[in-house]
Amino acid sequence: MHDGQAIVYAPWNGSTETVAWQVLAGPTPFKLAVVVFTAPRTGFETDIYAETVGPYF
Repeated sequence: MHDGQAIVYAPWNGSTETVAWQVLAGPTPFKLAVVVFTAPRTGFETDIYAETVGPYF
């Protein structure tokens, strides 16, 4: 995390059907909301920048 921004790393693990990720974050594992609506696939592991500190993703 840096200046109210976190980086979420999403591995694709060889999936050929997944086209994008959606990131949810919040103060607890039970209170999550969408913070990144779509992050397109970019190779084996996608770095997704989320303007939130979570702390849960």
